[in-house]
Amino acid sequence: LAFDEVFFFVDWLVGNESLGHQEPVGRDAQAGMVVEPSPAAAFVVTETEVLLQVLVVAFDAPALVGGTDQFVDRCVFGQRGQDVFARLGIARSDRVATLAWNGHRHMELYFAVSGAGSVLHTINPRLHPEQIAWIVNHAEDRALFFDLTFLPLIEAVAPVCKTVKHWVLLTDRAHMPAKESTKLDLLCYEDLIGAESDRFTWPQFDENTASSICYTSGTTGNPKGALYSHRSTLLH
Repeated sequence: LAFDEVFFFVDWLVGNESLGHQEPVGRDAQAGMVVEPSPAAAFVVTETEVLLQVLVVAFDAPALVGGTDQFVDRCVFGQRGQDVFARLGIARSDRVATLAWNGHRHMELYFAVSGAGSVLHTINPRLHPEQIAWIVNHAEDRALFFDLTFLPLIEAVAPVCKTVKHWVLLTDRAHMPAKESTKLDLLCYEDLIGAESDRFTWPQFDENTASSICYTSGTTGNPKGALYSHRSTLLH
């Protein structure tokens, strides 16, 4: 699914009053009056809601990602993600980091992490290794998913990343490095999702729940973190 298609669905969803979650946003305690929001404000804007609408509207359409011939199964990891995270001991609001190029697995994580109620932390691979280690520790990332090309970088920073409990390589079993070639206890992305059921009920949470966190680069001192909610992410 192209990103412009995703945001087309966002525009359609937010502007569709019939899909809105009509919750009152204020109440006069004395008069008992309910203040109703506008249709745009009434719709609960979460990444989960958008993904589910995409699955309904375009459930059988293949998606081309990153100029490759890899096709996204939009629900394969998203639906299994919560089981994977539970098995890894990752709870809601925990940070899950990625160090990866644009690709189908990274896009799956984009929806799976936030959709499960955790916080996606995308790391800029062009930062200095010391800064990468600093922001991983500052964000208190519990797991880090990364592409094979970044294995040397990960091996360099892993010893000082004290909060990361799981290092997940975004590849299949056939492309996993030999155990004796690395000191890290690596998990295979495709093995993780392949072990879980594809039957999953997406959790419900407030649209102001944190969905992702990004850190600045080129600023004075250490990088600064910016936390995004589901609503702010999708409306922007």
